[in-house]
Amino acid sequence: MLFHTVYEHRLGNRQKIRLLPVIIVIVVLVVIGITFRIYWQNAHNPIPVSFRKEISFPVFYPSDKSSVTVNRSSFKYDSSNSVFIFTVTDAGQSLTIAEQATPQSFVDVPQAYTTLVNSLNNYSSFDSLQGQVDLTYPKQFSGQQSAVMNAKGTLMFVHDTDKRLSNSQWQHIFNNLNVIQ
Repeated sequence: MLFHTVYEHRLGNRQKIRLLPVIIVIVVLVVIGITFRIYWQNAHNPIPVSFRKEISFPVFYPSDKSSVTVNRSSFKYDSSNSVFIFTVTDAGQSLTIAEQATPQSFVDVPQAYTTLVNSLNNYSSFDSLQGQVDLTYPKQFSGQQSAVMNAKGTLMFVHDTDKRLSNSQWQHIFNNLNVIQ
């Protein structure tokens, strides 16, 4: 009986010794996976590192597969208003995109967003892959179009700087956005 207990004890230690390399391999693979994921995200995030540190909201950015071209030299971060701004071009059309965190008042009082959109002379709305988009003619832009989207914690304004876009052009732009941060 004593021999049986000692034998079981030794067998248990052998099994533990055999499991140790397996555990080490699993831990190493997890560390490599986490490191690769962080590297991959940073390598494919086009926002300059200096801005990433200040931006605390999801950023919508045109997909690499779309015809929307981003002017990377246009990146600006207005720290006094916490707004990230950049320009894009789609089919020769120049657009300015401004994004910020959704104001807390929009979360507390959902009608506040509707009031904002109405004050910007909303004339049409559509559903995009990221959320509802409202097309407007703000008085501040002298009759030029603007699109507004409040989705996933980000309030986004897109201002058409050249000429009027059709609803299908707006849909193309918004349906080709991805969240990158």
